[in-house]
This record gives sequence, structure tokens and C-alpha cells, in this order.
Amino acid sequence: MLEPKINQIAAECTAAAIIALFPKVTLIQARHQRFGFSVEATVPKGFSIETFPHIEERIWQLPEPKQLEMMGSNAAEYLRASNQVVRANLAKQEGKNLVSVVQIGDFIDYCPWPLAEEFKGFRLLECEQDGDHVRILGVAHANQAETKAYIKRYSQYKKNDHTHYFEIIDGQICLTPKYEAMRFALICKWRDFVHSQGGEIYDGPKTPSNTFCSKMTLASGSGENGLLDPATYHVCELHHAPKGSVKKFLAAFDLEITEKDQKYYASDAFGTFWCIGSEKMCYASLERVLALMIENNCQELLC
Repeated sequence: MLEPKINQIAAECTAAAIIALFPKVTLIQARHQRFGFSVEATVPKGFSIETFPHIEERIWQLPEPKQLEMMGSNAAEYLRASNQVVRANLAKQEGKNLVSVVQIGDFIDYCPWPLAEEFKGFRLLECEQDGDHVRILGVAHANQAETKAYIKRYSQYKKNDHTHYFEIIDGQICLTPKYEAMRFALICKWRDFVHSQGGEIYDGPKTPSNTFCSKMTLASGSGENGLLDPATYHVCELHHAPKGSVKKFLAAFDLEITEKDQKYYASDAFGTFWCIGSEKMCYASLERVLALMIENNCQELLC
């Protein structure tokens, strides 16, 4: 299972190792992704995938990471002093607000995400390069055995990635007739579910009282993970739902459901878990459920 906190600290350590080996590197981004983590930077000539063994070796020699809090303006000064102008500009936007930074020896980075204390399994996967712009993909786990198992299946994970089946134009997801039909089938299943439980479908701001009812609303997200987390997505809200009905509804999609803190999760092709519902939502994101079904080869249920 991929943990965001573990892959975030691995991303920061990778960035620290790269900058230690290539001092003229300008860091653009280091963050966890659903497949593991990515590090984007501008690098000097001569950087290639052949440097991966040197980066991986350097990572295990790094000092222990520390996560600190400081004002955004102060973090920006530290980053600018380290010639990390891109990261400094991000921190500067926070002004006097407290921000989180990670420090690894002489390396410092603006890091708004929580970090794990350590990782044992680690591997750099790919290098995407366009001129002096480089994007490095990697993965980390709590132990080496998980990473080894992940590497063996990585090619298959990529084949199951739902983003191969969609085109993005001007930030909008374009669905083919086949997948639009599947999306519509998910909407129909939601409506049938509500009606089968004696509920009502409603629209508008006024919620019917003391009766099971549901409506579909449009929510906003970060849009950073493709169809699993688009900029806008549809949520199916529930009010006064019969106890246990949502879990039974989601189980019908053949996804392996994990329950935690009264929320239901399912994993994508890479092993990252996503919330798909709760006692107050039968779809935390309708588009996300569609993508997860594609990645878990469950889409035939909608055809």
C-alpha cells in the first residue's frame, strides 16, 4: 500500500540528494503522487537516468529530516538564500502565516504536506526530460519487500492507469461515448439505490426533513491527479440514509472496500487508497468511482 506521508518524505530526500550532487539545480516541485512521488527541477546538462544509482546511494547518506514551522516570509528568505527561487515565491505568498518547511542538512524546502519519520523501501522509476526540465518518478514504502513487489508489478500498474483512456483539453476531461455511457450508468445506479431504499431525489438548497433523500452536487478539487481528482467532480449527498446501506451499495461495484473512520476507501491500480463514500455520501466523487472501476477491471458491470 502506498502512503502519501512516506512518499512525501522520499520526494524531499530525493530533491535534497539531487541538489547535493548537482548544486545548480532549481527545484520546481517535490511531492507525493498516487503512483509514489515526483520531483521536478531544472538541471544542468549531463543529467540522465544513469545518475539514478548515485542519487539513490546519496539518499541513504543524508542527515535526518526535520519538519519545522515558520512564517512564510521567513521561509522565503531561507529558500532564496539557497538559490531556490521557485520554492521561495510559493512560501512568500503565505506572508506572515505559519508554513511548514522540511530541512535535510543544508537543504530546505517549503512543504505543506505531512511527512513520515522514515522509509525503508525506495526506488527511482523513470526520468522524463524536456531540455533542462526534468521530472523524476519514484516510489517508497515502509519496507523494502513492499517496494520490490511494487517494482515487479509497476509495468502492469501503468497499463491499468485509467488516464490512458481519456483526453484532457483545456483542463477538461473528454469522455468517449463508451465511458460517458458508463458514467451515466453510475448516475442511474445512484438513483435506483435511493429509490430502492424508499428515498427521494431532490435538487436545490432546501433539504426535505425527516426522510431519506439524496441529491447530486458539483464540488471543487485540486485537479492534480487526473480523473481520480478532477478540478470539479460530482458528489451524491445523502440525508437520513438507512444505516449500512451505503456500504452495501458500494460493495456492488466489485471494488475491494476498506472502512476507516466511517468512510469507505478503494485502491487504484498503483495501490493508493481513495475515499469513495461515507454514511453521508454514496459517491464521494462519481468520476473517481468510474476511474477506480476501470483500473480494477470492474467496468464490465456498467456495460
